[in-house]
Amino acid sequence: MPAMCMAFKTLPVLAVSSGRPNTAQPRVIVTLSQTIESKSDSGLRRRALLQQFTLATVAAAAVGQATACRAAFAPAGSFVQTASGLLVEDISEGTGRQPQPGDRVVVHWAGRTKNYQAKRIDNTSLRDEPFEFILGAGQVIPAFEEAVAGMLVGGIRRVEVLGELPELSYPRDRSKRFVSGTKTYTLGPQPAGFDGQRALDFVLDNPTLAATNRTLLFDIKLLGAYSPGPATPLSMAALAAYLQQLRGGLNELTICEPEVDDKELGVDDATKFREEEDLKGGAVLKGVLEPGTGTATPQEGDLVFLHFSLLDEHRQVLRSTSLEHGASGRPQPFVIGRGRRMLRGMELGVLEMLQGERAMLDIKPGYAFLHKDSGMSLPQGLRREAPVVVDVTLTSWCPGGQVKCVGPDADVFLRTLRQGQGWETPRPPFEVSLHIDARTTCVSEPQGAGDSYFSSTNSKPLTCSLGTGQLPPGVEAAVQSMQRQQEALVYCPTSQLCGGKLVPDPPDGGDGGSSAAATCYAEVVLHLLDFSQVRDMTSDGGVVKRTVRPGRGEFPVDCPLEDSLVRVHYRVRAVGEEQWLADSRGTDGQAAPVQLATGMGEAPEALDMSVRLMLCGEVAVVTSTWRYAYEGRQDAPQGLTPGGGVEFEVELVGFEQEASHHAMSGTDKLERAVRLKTQGNALFKQGKSRLARTKYQKALKLLGGGLDLETEEEFSAASSTRAACMLNIGRCAEHEREWGEALTWCNKAISEDEAYAKAYFRRAVVSACLGEYEAAQDDLAVCAELEPSTAEECERELRRMQQQQAAAEAKQRDTLKGFFNR
Repeated sequence: MPAMCMAFKTLPVLAVSSGRPNTAQPRVIVTLSQTIESKSDSGLRRRALLQQFTLATVAAAAVGQATACRAAFAPAGSFVQTASGLLVEDISEGTGRQPQPGDRVVVHWAGRTKNYQAKRIDNTSLRDEPFEFILGAGQVIPAFEEAVAGMLVGGIRRVEVLGELPELSYPRDRSKRFVSGTKTYTLGPQPAGFDGQRALDFVLDNPTLAATNRTLLFDIKLLGAYSPGPATPLSMAALAAYLQQLRGGLNELTICEPEVDDKELGVDDATKFREEEDLKGGAVLKGVLEPGTGTATPQEGDLVFLHFSLLDEHRQVLRSTSLEHGASGRPQPFVIGRGRRMLRGMELGVLEMLQGERAMLDIKPGYAFLHKDSGMSLPQGLRREAPVVVDVTLTSWCPGGQVKCVGPDADVFLRTLRQGQGWETPRPPFEVSLHIDARTTCVSEPQGAGDSYFSSTNSKPLTCSLGTGQLPPGVEAAVQSMQRQQEALVYCPTSQLCGGKLVPDPPDGGDGGSSAAATCYAEVVLHLLDFSQVRDMTSDGGVVKRTVRPGRGEFPVDCPLEDSLVRVHYRVRAVGEEQWLADSRGTDGQAAPVQLATGMGEAPEALDMSVRLMLCGEVAVVTSTWRYAYEGRQDAPQGLTPGGGVEFEVELVGFEQEASHHAMSGTDKLERAVRLKTQGNALFKQGKSRLARTKYQKALKLLGGGLDLETEEEFSAASSTRAACMLNIGRCAEHEREWGEALTWCNKAISEDEAYAKAYFRRAVVSACLGEYEAAQDDLAVCAELEPSTAEECERELRRMQQQQAAAEAKQRDTLKGFFNR
């Protein structure tokens, strides 16, 4: 590896990363005025300190020898109150210089909520990350500024910020506390951990807390104070001595850490909490090889483009986007935290990078291939338990709000360029019309600037049916997530751009010529012009509806989904034939539309179910098996072969649909339920028990829950209607010989109305069919008692049951006799 200036650090906690620089708590990186040749192993594990340190700083720090400090918070009562109301206690006064306004000061600080569950806010000494700010520049809260201004270098001061004095603390107004659109505080010091920020924000925001419960307690150790000036080159010995002194001082500041259960900390995401703790322990170390530009960094969910080389602990290249390792030389896209993932340690490192930045990441096994979210396949020859090193460059990224991860492996990334219309997306076997511009990715500019190897933009749009293999798998996956008129830039593995009949394979259809080559991606610009609905209405191919002319309105809210009167034109022929055998328009084409009541069996089932999903003015072709067309019906046109396929062409002219039940009064619901019950009775008499059952179920749905009825008569009528519908559903189940379900519905009817004599009679019949003759006899007796006029009918049914029981017992004896005679 060539000699270069490197700065290594333990990654800061990322759960509160805002994508913007934290001005209150700068990045902890050492920058040397002379170039240091990097050492591959020891350098990657070096801890860093803040800023360029001049010889004057070293001299000032050498004067201040820190004294021993206490290991826990001192008892209350030793604080001194300043003019502003701040409570101050000097644990150790220090012996160095006193900072002046405009000085750059370096401190360690620890904080907690004093009177509210003693929750820890932060402790920078635990992760060796001092905090730096300019005194008097308004970069920290007034209490912190006042406390540090009165200290000497090497001193330790405890301050209590009373909740009754909000002007000394963080802004209570969240719009003033945070940089707009981020989780970065406008005033420091900012807690680096997710749990600390949650604890601090809670006591600041919770309106139910008393002022005393908003009190904050800080311990501050002043490590250094110096006037900004031109950097003076350091000797390595001077730098080493200064760093050693500061590291030694870290051990002196031991803050009382209250024992608080993790659940009390309000940590909703346990994974994030564990991740923060692991990062503090050095799970991922980052060294900057080449600085980036700008101030913003990516966030979770953003689409990033990376050049990377994955190395093992012996610095052997395992996978790379580099040309020298057989790859395409083009950056590879990833969506941070979604889709086909990179190593989690890579994601955490990239979250801390600027555009154009190159860094070296030293990743422990738990955040490499042992991590549950690692999306990379294990390179050949690498142990899953091994650490890895990644040389990564962030070439660019785009916000994740317009990015989707699609495809079976979520490795196709779709970035919206222009929003579509409506909400519906196509799916097999929909027919689509679209333009495609397929390109290889560009080495220098990854977003849409590659060389085109196929384009339909200067010719007629491509039309095809989804699910037929006409489009490459990656393109089809992207199309299925798009709306009409949407335009998108799709990043797709080249292996998923092969095999389509309408689009040629990309020039580099593989993933590189080397086992170390990273996955090769190409770009596809898609413009979905339109699509036609093709629906498998029965999920078994029995009824397929294909829209040939779109209708008016918004699907599905403007469709006759519920039972209603529809006006349609339709014609019928055998599948594969040209001649229409029946046409509702008549021989002259002038006949009025046919009026049908859906849900009443007036039209073939295939036609009935398809019309419900049509818009007014829509024309559709419906292909159906005989079962859903004319099986059991007497109205099949002459010329159709029984058992053969049937094709309908239907146009929805209009429909009349009753008001939504959500807008109906209780009385209206009762009236509609009675009509539905009457329709169900008519269907049952016609032998259409399945359609009848649907009517009864809809009536029960209307009468369910709390009905807004006005009179006792209406309540009684509603209960009677419910009981009748329940019993009638049981009758439908009887008709279909579903004895268990029939018994269930009889029980429900009796629970609704215990004096419902007919329900006891029907339950007796069902019980006898199940061989429960004693229960059947009891129900017949109850029926006759509740309704004396049914006594004769109950007696006849009882004699029939007794004969049925005797026949069953005789048959059983004959069976047993034959068994014992063997």
